Parts: sequence; C-alpha cells; structure tokens
Amino acid sequence: QQQWGFQCNCNRCKAEARYTGSSSSSSTAPLSDLLTQTYETCQSLSEDLDSAIDNDDTTTIQQIQQQLLDLQQQIEIRIRSVKPPANVRRWIQASIYDLYDLISLCADQLPAAAAAASSSSRSHGGSGQRRDQKSAAAAAAAAVETEALA
Repeated sequence: QQQWGFQCNCNRCKAEARYTGSSSSSSTAPLSDLLTQTYETCQSLSEDLDSAIDNDDTTTIQQIQQQLLDLQQQIEIRIRSVKPPANVRRWIQASIYDLYDLISLCADQLPAAAAAASSSSRSHGGSGQRRDQKSAAAAAAAAVETEALA
C-alpha cells in the first residue's frame, strides 16, 4: 500500500504478505526485512558492478558476486523456514529478481575473464589455472541455477 497507494487483494499479494511478514504475522517479519535489504543492496551494487565491468575489474566483480551469493543463501534459508507452497516461493523470488539478475551478470563476466587469464597463464606456466577454472565453473553453475529460479 505504501508504494502504490492502495492495498491489492490479488492472490499473489495476499500470499506474499502472509509468507514475507508484511501482514500482521510477526513470525515471518525477518523475511520481509531481508527482502527489503536485498532490494536496497542490489540497487547499490548495480552501479558498482557496472563500473567494475567497464573497467575489467574481476576482483571487484568476484567480491560483488560473493556478496550477492551470500544474500541469496540467507534468503533461501529464510524462505525454506517459512515453508511456502512452490508458487508462492517463485513469487517471493520474483520480488527480488534483481538479485538473480546481478548474480547471473557476474557469472557471465567471470568465465570470460577466467578464460583470458587461463590462456595467459598457460603461456606463462601459471599454477592457479585449475583452481580458477573450478571457480569459474562454480560461478557459471550458480548462474544457471539462479536463472532457473528467476
């Protein structure tokens, strides 16, 4: 109601309110707070990520990706604790689409950087090549999973 000036009574809005704590239920209030925090964090990190991508700053991209993955883990734990039906779970996840979008964007950027570093370290005999490839593969797998959720 605060955002749009009216209270919607559609099934999705009622279900989200019930499971996220934006209704009178105090037992689920932390999920609502976490979703709001996630939205605000994504808005803040979006500009930082764009800048890091423009500057080919893979270290910053990796740091942002880790922050986002940590948030995703917190949200998934909290969603599981309130045990919503599958459709409500998808609605809740859709409400923080920006999180999944930014995670995917990070994953898209890091394999390209890892491939460039890999070919460079191959010519220089780098020892961290296998670890970098595993990291890139893990990031790509996380992106695939988040895209399926979003």
